[in-house]
Amino acid sequence: MDSFLLLQAKEVIRKLGSKPIFRIFRSKDILMQYFPSIQRKDLKNWVDLKSIMVNLEKRKYKSKKEWIADVSMVWKPLLGLQPINQLLVAVTHEFRNLAIKLVSDIPDNEHQQEIKSIQAIIQEMNLLTQRTINQDLTT
Repeated sequence: MDSFLLLQAKEVIRKLGSKPIFRIFRSKDILMQYFPSIQRKDLKNWVDLKSIMVNLEKRKYKSKKEWIADVSMVWKPLLGLQPINQLLVAVTHEFRNLAIKLVSDIPDNEHQQEIKSIQAIIQEMNLLTQRTINQDLTT
């Protein structure tokens, strides 16, 4: 994973970990503290946000695909736990939805990032132009 993607990946993990509701995904101990019915054996395939950040710091991910696989292991194993805790399922679905959005927003390289920035500027300019036209029509 190159430096550009590494920085993007770290930012995604920071965003996910900074949300108070997703605090439970930071470590196994925290998750088990909030959901005592979950046993350590239930989490053998589970990956926490702290481990992902450590792996990013140590540059253990060779590719974006490897990193995304670990991010998906934050939520996938929890949805298969029995008996299902409805609160955990709801929070896990929220986490999954945000993680997918943040991961899919990451460009593959700096060139794509520049294109994305230019597209955002063009979209903003179009909105401003439309507002100006609408104001002119109403005056």
